[in-house]
Amino acid sequence: PSFLLHIFSNGGVSSAVTLWELWEEALGGKDVPRHVVVMDSCPGVFHWKTNHHVLSLGLPFWASPLVWAFLAAAWACYI
Repeated sequence: PSFLLHIFSNGGVSSAVTLWELWEEALGGKDVPRHVVVMDSCPGVFHWKTNHHVLSLGLPFWASPLVWAFLAAAWACYI
């Protein structure tokens, strides 16, 4: 593979997904070239405010309570 994607913890996974979507769009339906993904401590340490911020970036402001509810459910499942 000629492409290396190194993902760091917390917001890195979200950034990688955005990069992937932009890459697919730019290629116009062609296959994404072979690549290697290195995940460094993903998804990272759970922090309520940080995770809320990352998940809320692409959402309208009114979705904030839904994000909090999702985080609470994910935390409960994890515990």
